[in-house]
Amino acid sequence: MASRQERTSSTIGPKQYSFEELVVATGGFSRKNLLGEGGYGEVFKGFLDEYRAIKKLRIISSDEQRKKELEHEIKVINSVSHRNLVKLVGYCIEENDVLLVLEYFPNKCLKYNLHERKERILVWQERMQIAKGLAKGLEYLHEYCNFKIIHQDIKPGNILLDNNFEPKIADFGLALFLPDNATHVSQSAVGTEVYMEKSKRISKKSDVYSFGIVLLELITGRKPICDGIDIVNWAKNPIKQALMGQYSGFVDSKLQSYNVEEIKLMICCAEHCVYKPSTDRPRIREIVRVLEGFIPPQDKDANDFLQHRVQKLSIIPETDDNDSVESEVYSTRMFSYQQLERATQGFSQFLGEGSLGQVYKGYLDGKEVAVRQLKQLPDEKQRENLEKDIKIIGSVNHPNLVRQLGYSTQGLNRFLALEFFPSISLKSLLHGKRTLEWSERVKIAIDSAKGLEYLHENCKIIHGDIMTNNILIDNNFQSKVTNFGLIKYYRSERTVVYADPEDRKGTSEKSDIYAFGVVLLELITGIDSRKKGANNIINGV
Repeated sequence: MASRQERTSSTIGPKQYSFEELVVATGGFSRKNLLGEGGYGEVFKGFLDEYRAIKKLRIISSDEQRKKELEHEIKVINSVSHRNLVKLVGYCIEENDVLLVLEYFPNKCLKYNLHERKERILVWQERMQIAKGLAKGLEYLHEYCNFKIIHQDIKPGNILLDNNFEPKIADFGLALFLPDNATHVSQSAVGTEVYMEKSKRISKKSDVYSFGIVLLELITGRKPICDGIDIVNWAKNPIKQALMGQYSGFVDSKLQSYNVEEIKLMICCAEHCVYKPSTDRPRIREIVRVLEGFIPPQDKDANDFLQHRVQKLSIIPETDDNDSVESEVYSTRMFSYQQLERATQGFSQFLGEGSLGQVYKGYLDGKEVAVRQLKQLPDEKQRENLEKDIKIIGSVNHPNLVRQLGYSTQGLNRFLALEFFPSISLKSLLHGKRTLEWSERVKIAIDSAKGLEYLHENCKIIHGDIMTNNILIDNNFQSKVTNFGLIKYYRSERTVVYADPEDRKGTSEKSDIYAFGVVLLELITGIDSRKKGANNIINGV
């Protein structure tokens, strides 16, 4: 590990700062720049390329093995990417100091905006937006990270708000930095214990419990402890009346108006998160569906569809509650040309060719990979922009997207190292000898839509070339969308049948949606949209 006198570069992902840089940025960790203090350490405002939040962690052990573990844990946090999670910008590990450089949000946290800010109250639309965003961020941590993460400290102080009051979860994964016998709860401010269920068992369901407490605060405007009474005990009886539509004395009196249907949804979710035993508590992904207003058709005629709907969520069995540390973590790497040449045995194992270039099979670090040699770009500016996009795509991480493991450059050539898995394209599967069952088609549609949603909502990446050739299906019928974000460098317009008549160059999210709609038509009808002599699927359906 580099000392302050001998600092070496790191390749673990985010930018590495020197301790001196962060001292200067924060004015010597001046108290006037102190943003907050909690169980993990102190947070300071600092100016680097722009204003950042610099978290100075409390670390007890400073041996070399622990420092290596810390680098791995930073790599874990850096691999997480979602619009409702605070982004890690950089880090510093020098001698006994561990600091994280994070996004800075002038709007501060939910605790400040809900309980301390006097000149402005959060309106109902903002509260609902915060609830949905918080749920989606937690869903990503629990369900979609390569390395599943249980937050362990969900509370308003750890929910930051951007300029549009979109929530950003902070401090996820920081429990990894603590020694095995330490607890951040014992060091936190008074009131944190309210967010912990009595069993104190750490699981996804304990995060859901904490989330439910936050919902109670959003609904009632009440602090977690008020006049010596915690919000869980205070709300136990009033919430029963609220579930029957009697909101007076329960819903925050400072709200001038609210959406009655949405308040019902949030109250029902809060009740199931907080007052149900762990075994009956819904998963966060089911809470997301309820808050988004999803109503299964069979519930529409129910006398009390809302209660019926939320009750249904709790009967889904929990089978993977402890899978927080089983998956491998990747961070996009820069390989040398020689490494990829050796990996592919001189680019001899040819797999195929597409719009972006040729693909070869190879082995890196003992694992199978697909190595794509991108078509050459003669323009230097284009090559620079391409490399920037390659690095951005390297941070994309979702189970329904093909993962980029690394890249390489050699002269005009650019190479991508991608995850490899036994698969077949949706085009080949759909139009092959075997007839796909309807349930299989529905699963493919849902999985592909989830991948596309993640690109649009969390990465702001337009695929640009959605079609059946770019959706891969593995042996378990899990779909992975591939070839996203780079087609704009190699083709001026989409493949004709998938091209939105209003945007043939495919430069918007809506053009991706149009192309996905064509894919859905192919799944429904079985018609090959690009087969020569076939009627145009758009006009023929």
